[in-house]
Amino acid sequence: MISSLSQVSLREVSEENVSAICNLSVRQEQTAYVVSTAIAIAEAAYSKNDRLQAIYADEIPVGLAVTRMEAENSSYFLWRLMIDARYQGLKFGSRSIDLLTKQVKEDHNFDEFLTSVISGDFSPLKFYARRGFKLTGKTYEGEAVMRLALGPKT
Repeated sequence: MISSLSQVSLREVSEENVSAICNLSVRQEQTAYVVSTAIAIAEAAYSKNDRLQAIYADEIPVGLAVTRMEAENSSYFLWRLMIDARYQGLKFGSRSIDLLTKQVKEDHNFDEFLTSVISGDFSPLKFYARRGFKLTGKTYEGEAVMRLALGPKT
């Protein structure tokens, strides 16, 4: 049984898990802030810079993260993050951000981690702010850009 004590991991989206990932969805009131997993997977499939990762709690897929490496400006962009409605409130999103941040630091040696948010009643802005992301004052495709400083490159 999944609980807040479940082990969270990031795994590649593959032939074996893509169907289960496509069946995940956020709460109805959140749909204006994140695209469906099927659309996120389709978009990422045609981008050489995007990386799809399924978010697992123990052996159950509970979410999806899509990141984009932007080597030209030494940043990593969290393009999509979603946790299925059934598994929200169990800290899987926060723990996924921790894993993604570690990945950015260790695997890519970048000095910042970016994301963008849409404002509104159910916006994830406060979620990202609690994880250390700060508004930059910039926008990307109409969304407010947030930045998590990772420190200088080693």
